[in-house]
Amino acid sequence: MPFVLHIGVGGFHRAHQAVYMQRLHDLEQEENTPEEQRWKLCGSTIRDHLHATMVDLQVMGGAYTLETISPQGEYNYQRIYALSTLINREYEELMHFGARRDVRIISCTVTEAGYYQDDQGRLNTAHPDVEHDLAQAQTLGPGHPACPMLTVYGAVYMILAARIRKLKEEEDKAAQQQQQQQ
Repeated sequence: MPFVLHIGVGGFHRAHQAVYMQRLHDLEQEENTPEEQRWKLCGSTIRDHLHATMVDLQVMGGAYTLETISPQGEYNYQRIYALSTLINREYEELMHFGARRDVRIISCTVTEAGYYQDDQGRLNTAHPDVEHDLAQAQTLGPGHPACPMLTVYGAVYMILAARIRKLKEEEDKAAQQQQQQQ
């Protein structure tokens, strides 16, 4: 089954992307799409401020109720259960999950501060969080499981490095098996 791995399951994600994933789930169910072909959503966080939200979501199995209010003041409630997997600040688990072949999309939502831009709109490499991630990546190397990242840039880098490393390992193993068969 294909997965979307999403980093940053704050309010914006839960009110938008997860709602679209819920619509997709509902459509797949209506059309009797085989279970192994249905898209799944893994929500994750690398930031401390979402820890309590993630714990609450984990207790509820990823489900929550979305409240919307129309311009006329009408309230609407929708049950969202699109989040099938949750990873709460577990960096090694996040990298292993992100390296899986069934993860087809890695997405993220970031607040304005999470872009770490300077006055010219470029990445502020002097920001302590960015400096931390750059140092971690250089010191421990790409895809190192003990490397907690503080920025979405660092997290995506580590996930992609883990995917590349896993792909190379699979290719090496396949080549060894092919040599043994000859």
